[in-house]
Amino acid sequence: MKNYKRVIALGLISAVMITTVACTGDVKDTASSTQVESTKEDENTQAEEIGYNFDKIYKNPEILKEFTKMDADYKAYLENEPVRAMFLDENTNLTDETDVYILKESEDPTALYLYIKEDKVINAKLDAFNGEVNTEGYDYDTLVYNYNHMEKQTKEVDFPYDLEEKREDTQKELKEKFEGKSLKELQDVLKVYTPLYRYMRKDTDKILETYMIISEAGYTASSTINVVVKDGKIEKLYIDDSYQPSNDPVGLLKEMK
Repeated sequence: MKNYKRVIALGLISAVMITTVACTGDVKDTASSTQVESTKEDENTQAEEIGYNFDKIYKNPEILKEFTKMDADYKAYLENEPVRAMFLDENTNLTDETDVYILKESEDPTALYLYIKEDKVINAKLDAFNGEVNTEGYDYDTLVYNYNHMEKQTKEVDFPYDLEEKREDTQKELKEKFEGKSLKELQDVLKVYTPLYRYMRKDTDKILETYMIISEAGYTASSTINVVVKDGKIEKLYIDDSYQPSNDPVGLLKEMK
């Protein structure tokens, strides 16, 4: 989204593991004291800088076992596009991110979680995933989910409305048909039940979901159907461009809280 202060790259992100060092013993002379202080400074610097960028993780995924303490085929997880949960502050700056990797075509509900802060992976775990992450302990203004389900979104050829030539008429018709109705009714028309993006805020129980209508000309020429939902019912519907949208979803949610 164009209003974000930074772009989330598809490749994953560097990682860090914070370590602490305890120094014990009496200092007996100036030379040994200087050496101890120097060692402590070196260890503190190392504790701040140590970590694994994604290239290293990709080349040696088993590094993640240092976080999870569990045996797993980490390479198989990392070969999939993650669900991203992005925590934004009041200025829409990214403060924290959780990436969830799910094994495709697997009956195992276990997913790999990578916890990221300031471009550093600070933790990882293996656990079940129900579509949302645990937000307890996070200080944020807005939570944005990127479900990375581009290939599962509705194709323009399968959508029973003309968004290229009759966008305004289509928007008017969809608003009349679906505002005030269940979100599922719209999802049944789209034949899609997971959005591309979901926006959630702490100060409102409304959410905004974005569904893409994929153009034959490509993703950047596609449109999105955006709905503000409360208690499963659509309160507002609008159509926008997928590339450089005119509306700011975060700002819209703030206005409607």
